[in-house]
Amino acid sequence: MAKQTYTTGQVLTAAQMTTLQANDYNWTVSAKTGNYTLVAADAGTRITMNSASATAITVNTSVFTAGDTLYITNIGTGACTVTAGTATVSSSGSLVLAQYDSGILYFSATGVAIWNGANPGDITGVTAGTGLTGGGSSGAVTLNLATTAKGDLVAGTGASTATALTVGNNGETLVADSSTSTGLRYQGLQAAGKNKFINGDTVVDQRNSGATSTASGTYTVDRFEFNASQATKFTWGQNYGGVTPPAGFSKYLGFKTTTAVTIAAGDYFFFGQKIEGQSIADLAWGTASAKTITLSFYVYSSLTGTFGGSIENSASNRSYPFTYTISAASTWERKTITIAGDTTGTWLTTSGIGAKVWLGLGVGSTYSGTAGAWVAADTFSATGATSVVGTLNATFYVTGFQFEQSSVATPFTTATGTIQGELAACQRYYYRNTAGTAYASMCAWTPAYTTSAIVAQLQFPVQMRVTPTVLEYGNLQFTDGNNNVAAGVALSLDSQCSKYIGGVYTGAAAGAFTVYRNYQLIANNNSAAYLAFSAEL
Repeated sequence: MAKQTYTTGQVLTAAQMTTLQANDYNWTVSAKTGNYTLVAADAGTRITMNSASATAITVNTSVFTAGDTLYITNIGTGACTVTAGTATVSSSGSLVLAQYDSGILYFSATGVAIWNGANPGDITGVTAGTGLTGGGSSGAVTLNLATTAKGDLVAGTGASTATALTVGNNGETLVADSSTSTGLRYQGLQAAGKNKFINGDTVVDQRNSGATSTASGTYTVDRFEFNASQATKFTWGQNYGGVTPPAGFSKYLGFKTTTAVTIAAGDYFFFGQKIEGQSIADLAWGTASAKTITLSFYVYSSLTGTFGGSIENSASNRSYPFTYTISAASTWERKTITIAGDTTGTWLTTSGIGAKVWLGLGVGSTYSGTAGAWVAADTFSATGATSVVGTLNATFYVTGFQFEQSSVATPFTTATGTIQGELAACQRYYYRNTAGTAYASMCAWTPAYTTSAIVAQLQFPVQMRVTPTVLEYGNLQFTDGNNNVAAGVALSLDSQCSKYIGGVYTGAAAGAFTVYRNYQLIANNNSAAYLAFSAEL
């Protein structure tokens, strides 16, 4: 019911009183659906606004008298704003009514109104700051992180400022870095010990010192063995071929074919590394808890196509042939092979051979297998892989070998994390004492115990895997300090040799030595003279 006017002394009827009483609880409702300007008849009533679009209710002066009151409710989805026309509208809160909000307009004078919103003093709008999206000034308001992909983070760039930090690559870790805008960055996992390969960057080369060779059944750089059913079909060596290593590396292992070979069923040409069982104990292979591993390496080849390799378990005659693709000739590419751990067989976790990891350069059907599963067979490569040795002057360069417990290839790191650490790790399997100068001392002074025999000893720089089983030497002789004797004499491992001490027995012609006189094993005027001990797997 609109505002009523009565005269002095007028007696109200029962019906009028009932109407007035009803109006205290149920105001007369005037429904609007668009912009509206208040009129005098609106005093004492409720105005409802129902619009999906934004609307305004305008208040002008000289329309209402002091004490007039009206109620405004917005039931539409569009915001409704109480707007001062010619009148003054004062409020401590927002003049905007969101859907289902209500407020009271009270006139303190004909041209002055006070607006009491539904929730005076409440938040009237939410603005998304940096690092956020969304916000709004009415209705339900949602704020979202300003991220675009799974794993993105919101990171501070300063006081009350932030930005989205894009997620890193698989296997990377988040570290603090004050040089970046967010103070954070992702980097590859660099933990020592994750790489089961030793000398994965092919830097250590005790045997060859970078010289090339055509030999098979021997070691190229430290820890990497090359085997072939036919000799002298490859020339190989550290940095052989003269190409630039991939970024972050200084060395690679290079192969070049010297003749084209037709691969027969029983032929094989492959290289790789035997990994000690203690190094793979954490993989739990041979159990239901076998861990997934990822093999990765960089390759640069004159040939393209599908190439192969294999992981072998000699203890149980099991293997996993695999393939990888070289898509561009004479370009460094990083290859990744992820392999579910073997739950069958016995994998050695002692100081013996725990696993063999090979890359095939040409393998016949006898030593090939179907890629992608563990099989009970001795394989060096996958069936159908490209044969490098099948092409004359084909080149094949590799470095950055990594064999890790992971479902993705993380950035390369050496097994120990340092150059000296890699050398020491290699010396656990092979130690070569090279003269460096013409008459360098190779062993400690030791007395002859007969006129034809001396046992010379030297301390190994690191404990070897087991007592050495092979002795290698060249261009050595004995001296008593005044005279050089027994040049070219045969040397052999002595029974006193251990994994801590290198013992060398010298058997010479009777009378070559004086009993109890001290002698020393030295280089025979040759800086390349050497004495080496092998405890290879």
